[in-house]
Amino acid sequence: MRLLVLVAACGAAVFGLDWLMRACDWFGVNHGANTIRYRLSALDLMALRPDQSRDLDGTLFRHKPNTATTYGRFSLKTNSLGFSGPEVAKVKPAGTYRIVALGDSVTLAWGVDDALSWCRRLEGALNERQDGRRYEVINTGHLSYDSMQEAALLEREGLALSPDLVVLTFVTNDIVDPTYLLIEAMLDGKTALPGPPPTWRDRLVHQGSIYLPAWTALLTNLGARLGSTAQSVAAGSELKPESVPFGTLGWERSQRALRRMRDLCRERGITFLVLDHTLPPLPVLADFCRDEAIALHDFRFTGEELAQPIYNSMIDTHANALGNELLLGKALRALEAAKLPPK
Repeated sequence: MRLLVLVAACGAAVFGLDWLMRACDWFGVNHGANTIRYRLSALDLMALRPDQSRDLDGTLFRHKPNTATTYGRFSLKTNSLGFSGPEVAKVKPAGTYRIVALGDSVTLAWGVDDALSWCRRLEGALNERQDGRRYEVINTGHLSYDSMQEAALLEREGLALSPDLVVLTFVTNDIVDPTYLLIEAMLDGKTALPGPPPTWRDRLVHQGSIYLPAWTALLTNLGARLGSTAQSVAAGSELKPESVPFGTLGWERSQRALRRMRDLCRERGITFLVLDHTLPPLPVLADFCRDEAIALHDFRFTGEELAQPIYNSMIDTHANALGNELLLGKALRALEAAKLPPK
């Protein structure tokens, strides 16, 4: 009888602590759930053409316009164009220098309010110069976008905003997790991306995410850190496209997208910059941009910066307010090196 009472008490403690970790969001255990909520509540799926055929090289999903959703400690608010941030006129006002920022969650600044994002801070820093121009930074970042999605958004919507400068943040996930594979799996009704059959560990994690989501998120994260990317970055490792799970597929698509964005901007006299936020570093990106005459600037965190508390939490490794402040400094240095905005 005592054993049953002890087991029941331990079980209650485990479930109670799981609830408390989620309620207080200790360690960022709600990150996974917030990501799912984002996909379900903030996005419109756009992967099908009017004739219901698949357009996996086009815009696969977009933010719903004029929405506001709170994800624990931060909120995502979109304007009438479906972009994070304040309302902007589709027709650029006279005397305005407009920057369109393309990217994924790094550009979106997942985990902080828009006012703390590096894009909004960049807008404020440029306007503080009071050089006779008004500056706008339009944040078109979307969680889980890759460079192909960013190219499609630029072509179909970004160019219509008459930008003077287009800034693309390139991240490691652009080649590691091609977005269209996720959408294709969703359209096919699959519960997982193509790959080997689930192992007993995969099944255990799946069940844990249902009944003990906080504990599962925490333990899974701790397990991943045993052979973490952070350790390999600190050791000076570099990423090669052929070493990622889907091979060179993501890198091949990224090259096509980068050329497409360069050409779209060049044809219209728009300056195009790429900010390199790859961790681990991706040397082929620098080689490619040099060969293709695409301006590339460093946008990644240094080893010293990685040692600072720059992330939202132990589990959610997106930049927090401090991290976005550091990214602001990098963005300003990139513009200065490119002699932008022109005098």
